[in-house]
Amino acid sequence: MALNLKSSKAMLRTALHIAQRCLLLTLVLASVLFTGCSPSSDYICTVVFGGEGSNDGNLKQPLDVATDREGRIFIADTANNRIQVFTPDGNLSFKFGKMGQGKGYFRSPCGIYVDDKSNIWVADTLNNRIQKFDPKGRHVSTIEPSRDSSLHNPKDVAVNSKGQIFVVDSYNNRICKFDPIGQYVSSFGTEGKEPGQFRKPDGIYIDRNDKFYIVDTRNMRVQVLDADENFLFEIKEKGKYGMLLGPSKVTVDNEGNIYIVDCGQIPLVKYSSTGQFLTRIGELGKGQKGKMTLPAGVSVLNDSRLAVVDRFLCTVQLFEKK
Repeated sequence: MALNLKSSKAMLRTALHIAQRCLLLTLVLASVLFTGCSPSSDYICTVVFGGEGSNDGNLKQPLDVATDREGRIFIADTANNRIQVFTPDGNLSFKFGKMGQGKGYFRSPCGIYVDDKSNIWVADTLNNRIQKFDPKGRHVSTIEPSRDSSLHNPKDVAVNSKGQIFVVDSYNNRICKFDPIGQYVSSFGTEGKEPGQFRKPDGIYIDRNDKFYIVDTRNMRVQVLDADENFLFEIKEKGKYGMLLGPSKVTVDNEGNIYIVDCGQIPLVKYSSTGQFLTRIGELGKGQKGKMTLPAGVSVLNDSRLAVVDRFLCTVQLFEKK
């Protein structure tokens, strides 16, 4: 009976999440009709790969992407409960994981991060844990829920220059901090709308200076914090082209520019290091290169190209400057 109750709750959460995304898509279409044309872009899509399915190289509701120093592209293939690794040109290199609760198994992995040593960190969301793998996809360790860090639907993970691990504990509206061996240290954030508070955060990125970029999804903003977890500023609007409607993931390039994927009129937005709007990347739609419907994750490759996953189209698109 308990297992059936858990299953019912999980199905309800999934249904609510789908309903929320449908509402966001409705808002997107409304923004296209009433906001007018968005600004021109300095970027062009050059490569598209993936496609919906469960075969090797296909994707099903992918929710995040990461890259390493070699330019490899790592995809959280969420509904297929696996991680797929591609070459910089979009060819499948290898994959690992499948549905389950044991080591190396996943239940709806929603976030992925690759550290400086090409270790792969996965937010194994419905298993309420973080798993670490070596560069070849072999299981290394697991951060399990504990009395102090009862993770509930962790959505993303990142590692700072000290090797400390930070987890987006989405349901609990906080960021949990672990030491390099995975022992819980502390957490920051509570539910709310004030600086330093969160409502269902979805993504995290830590730059070379250990600054935090946290996607505060329900508050429709990205908060930037310093290395000591102090609030610096927030990004909430796309210049004069409307507010963020459903930001999910964020990344930062070597120059400090900030990239946010959003379910609004502009799928991918580029900001300066101080949060000033710079340009849009891609367009809303489907059927052509550069068009996206529900962008879910973004990462910067070693050659400065951008990799973007689309949850609805089940594709990965690579963008470069014109």
